[in-house]
Amino acid sequence: MVAPMKPQTIKPVLAGVLLIVVALLGIIMAIVVMGYVDMGLGMLDEYVTEDPTGTTGDVLDTVSTILMVCGIIFIVFSILALLGGLMSITRKSWGFALVGAIFGLLTIGPYGLSALLSIVALILIAISKDEF
Repeated sequence: MVAPMKPQTIKPVLAGVLLIVVALLGIIMAIVVMGYVDMGLGMLDEYVTEDPTGTTGDVLDTVSTILMVCGIIFIVFSILALLGGLMSITRKSWGFALVGAIFGLLTIGPYGLSALLSIVALILIAISKDEF
């Protein structure tokens, strides 16, 4: 006897596409944040040389390091969202697709768009568990 086929809807594919968009937005925003570190803080170097105590340079170095680490973390979250989107499109791993959607919530996108798209993707993946 042949096992019945799983229902095939567009929900996992749509969720995967949303997660890929979220991942791309997150990577772009992380690169922009890390680029501002070099541009914005680099412009303050002339004021740092005028500071006789030297504390301003230490603060700028600390801020620069924090922003770079945050950018790297956002890129990692975006890569996990991208992999979750690919798993959702191919319908290979429901759990990893769900994890990708959760990490998509943590990415930074313009005006909260990434979080909104990730919530929609998370709902679509959750209700289409039987299709994986």
